[in-house]
Amino acid sequence: NFSVINDNNANKVAVDFKKLNGTVENFQIKGPNIKGDISSLRMQTQWGVNVENLQTQFSMTKKSMDLKSLFFKTPYTNIEGSIAMRYPEGGLKDFTTKVQMTVDFKKSKIATKDLKKFYNEFADNQIIYLNALAQGSLNTFKVYNAKLQTSNSAEFVGQVALENLFDK
Repeated sequence: NFSVINDNNANKVAVDFKKLNGTVENFQIKGPNIKGDISSLRMQTQWGVNVENLQTQFSMTKKSMDLKSLFFKTPYTNIEGSIAMRYPEGGLKDFTTKVQMTVDFKKSKIATKDLKKFYNEFADNQIIYLNALAQGSLNTFKVYNAKLQTSNSAEFVGQVALENLFDK
């Protein structure tokens, strides 16, 4: 098991992974820098998503986190791509606004069954096929070159900007 607890939040458990099992090669910790090649990782998340396989070239410093050659699989979802995060030192504390991300998804298939664990308003039993590049923070980001299709024949091709997603 792996948990991250934040005593300063009302919901103290930030991350709670159960039945964590996997292989990490070329694992290195040098001061605050961590890197390793995750060749297979399985877990159950506190949100109810069962990760069957996570593969990536992972690296993290005080100001960056990268997941290169990312492959993420649940029983219903397959995601391929990369995620690069940049932030000022200490910026992870304000993840929704301080962390600037570049997310590149290629040939990904995302099941609403998994998405509903985070936001219940998604339709039941739909598949979203996605190719897209997104940049910005979680609170304010832009999606470029998006091609999104759903299993019920809805389609979106283009660009979109989303702002103030996490403002209260």
